[in-house]
Amino acid sequence: MVKTNNRVRISLIVLIFGSVVGLLAVQHFTTLPFAVKASYTTLGLITALLVFESIEGSLITVPYLENIRGGRCIKIILTLSALSIAALELLESPAITLGLFIPLGYGFLLLHFLNSKRVTVGMIGELTVLFSISSYSKFATTDFYIGSLDLIKHARFTREVIQTGTPAGIPNQYAQFPGLHILSGIISSITTLSPHDSIVLLGIVCFSALIGALFVFAMHTTKSSATAFFSVVLLSGSFGYLYFSNYFFPQSLAMTLFFFLLFTSSSALSITRSRQILCGILLSAAFVITHHFSFFIVLPVVLMLIAGDRWETYSSSETTPVGTVKKLNIFLIFFPYGLALYYWGNVAGDFFNSLLAISTSVFSTFTSYGISTGESSGNIFLYGEAPIEQTVTSAIAWLHGVEGVYQISLVALLTLGGLCLLFGKDRSPKALSALALGVLGAVLILETPLSVKSLKRLSFPLSIFAFILAGAGLRWMTTEVETRNALPVICIICLFVTAGPLMSADEVHNYQGTTDPTQASISSTEYEQLRSVSLFSNRYEAGPVSTFLVEREMLKLFEADTSDDIRLSESTINYRNSLMYNDNWTEYRLRHTGDNPYLNEVRMSEYWMGGFIGESDKYYDSGKVGLVK
Repeated sequence: MVKTNNRVRISLIVLIFGSVVGLLAVQHFTTLPFAVKASYTTLGLITALLVFESIEGSLITVPYLENIRGGRCIKIILTLSALSIAALELLESPAITLGLFIPLGYGFLLLHFLNSKRVTVGMIGELTVLFSISSYSKFATTDFYIGSLDLIKHARFTREVIQTGTPAGIPNQYAQFPGLHILSGIISSITTLSPHDSIVLLGIVCFSALIGALFVFAMHTTKSSATAFFSVVLLSGSFGYLYFSNYFFPQSLAMTLFFFLLFTSSSALSITRSRQILCGILLSAAFVITHHFSFFIVLPVVLMLIAGDRWETYSSSETTPVGTVKKLNIFLIFFPYGLALYYWGNVAGDFFNSLLAISTSVFSTFTSYGISTGESSGNIFLYGEAPIEQTVTSAIAWLHGVEGVYQISLVALLTLGGLCLLFGKDRSPKALSALALGVLGAVLILETPLSVKSLKRLSFPLSIFAFILAGAGLRWMTTEVETRNALPVICIICLFVTAGPLMSADEVHNYQGTTDPTQASISSTEYEQLRSVSLFSNRYEAGPVSTFLVEREMLKLFEADTSDDIRLSESTINYRNSLMYNDNWTEYRLRHTGDNPYLNEVRMSEYWMGGFIGESDKYYDSGKVGLVK
C-alpha cells in the first residue's frame, strides 16, 4: 500500500509539473489571459494532491463526524429538503437552496454512507430527493423556461398532438418521432399542466428516477456499491445532468430510455428472462419513436460495454443460474437498432434521405468555430458594442467564479479516478470498459479551447461514465479511511455539488457572471407582450414578421406568421416586411440562423437599438415588445 501511495504521489507531482510547462507553452502561443484561465487544470491537480495527502496522512481529523449516524442524518436531510422547498416558494432566487441547503444535504448523506460503510435503498432515496429539489428549483423560480430554445418548439408540437389527436399534426420530421410529444401530451390531457410545463416536469421525474437505475447499473459494471454510490452522487450534482433534466427535449428522453434499457439488460436486475425481454422490447420501441440521432450518439457506449462484457464472459468460469440474468443481454442491446432500421426504412421513410444532411450539419458544427482564445468570433455582429476581450482580471475572476470552481473540482475528482484506473486492483474487463469510457467522457466534459456547438448533447452519455471513473477514485481512497479523517473528501464533493447546480442556472440567475448570456427564460410580462404582438399580427395580417430566434419561436407558438428573412450587415439589420423588436435584446447575445444554423450571434447597445427603432416606422407597441416597418 505504501508503494502504491508513493506512485500516486509521484504521479500527481509529475502531472502538476507537466501542466505548468503546458501553461507556459499556451501563454507563448496564445495570450496571457487565456493561459490564466487554462490554469484551472493545474489548480485541479494541486487540489487532488492536497485531498490525497490529507486522507493518507490523516492531516485533518474531526472525531465528531463519527457520531452523526443513520437516523440523525436522515432527519437532517429531510429537514434541509423541507427548508429548500420553502425557500424556493418564498424567494424568487434559488441561491439559498442551491448554495446552502442542498450542499449540506449532500454532506450529511456522505456522512450517512461513510459511517455505515454500506449503501441502502434509503440513501438512494435521499439522493433522489436532493437532486429533484435542485432540478425543480429552475422550474419554481422561472415563469417560462426555454433552455437552449428547443423547449418552445416541442411545447408547440405537443399542443398539436393534443389538438389533432395524432402526431401527424407535427409540421416536420418529428411527426415520425413523437415519443416525447405523445407522453407529455398525455400528461397535459389528464392534468391542468400546459404542454410546456408537462415537458419540464416530465424531465425532472425521468432524471430523478434514472438515478436509482444508474446506481444499479454502475454497481453491476464495477462490482462495487461504493463506486456506484459515489458515481451517482457526483452525477446528480453535475452541470450536464441537471441541465438536461430541465432542458428536456427528445434526445434527453431518448438518453433516459437508453440507460433504463442498459439497466434492464444488466445482470443486476434479478428478474426472469421473459420479463426482462418484455421490458426491454417496450423500452426499445419507445426509444425508436423518440429520437433518431441518439442511436449514433450512444453507439460507442454500446460497443465498448459489449466488448467488456464478452471479454469477461470468456475469461470467467462462472455459470449462469437458471431463471436469472447474469450477463448483459446482447439481444436487448442490439434489438433497438434492428427495430430502428425497420422503422426508418418503412415508416419514417425520409430519414435515410436526411441522414447525410444531419451528419454533414453535425460535422460542420464541430469544425465551424475552431479554437477560441477569448477574442471575438467572426460570426458575431456588434451594433454599438465593442468586442469583449478577455483580460487577466476577467480570467482570474472566472477561476474564482462558479464555473472555475466547478472545473477545478472536476479535474481533481477525475484525476483521482484516473489514478485508480492506473494503480487500483480492479482489473475486471467489464469495469475497465466502463472506466475507459469514463476517460473519453472526461476529455469531453472538461473546459477546452474548442468552442463546439452541440458538444453538451453529444458528450452526455459518455459523461455518465466519467463520473463512474471519478466514483472509482473516491471509493479507492476511502476504502480503509475512518470517517473522522474523511472531511477533505466530503468537502471536495460538496464543493462540486454546490458549483454544478449554480452553473446550470443558465441566464436565469446568471451565477456564472456571463457578460453576454443567451436568453434562457421568459418572464410572465414578456410572455403576455409577445402574445399581444402575435394577436395583433394575426388580426391585422401584419405578417410575415421577421425577428430573432427566441421571439420567432414564440410567435410560432402563438400561431403568428413568421419569416427568417433578416439579413445582417456590418452596420445595420435588414428585413423585408415587419420586424418584431424586444427591448431586452440589449441584455443578451441574440441568435440568428443566417446561412449556418445558430452560428450568427448579435449584440447591440441600448443607444444603437434606440436609434434603430426610432428611425423605423413603429406601428404597434405592447410595452417592451413591438412591431416596426
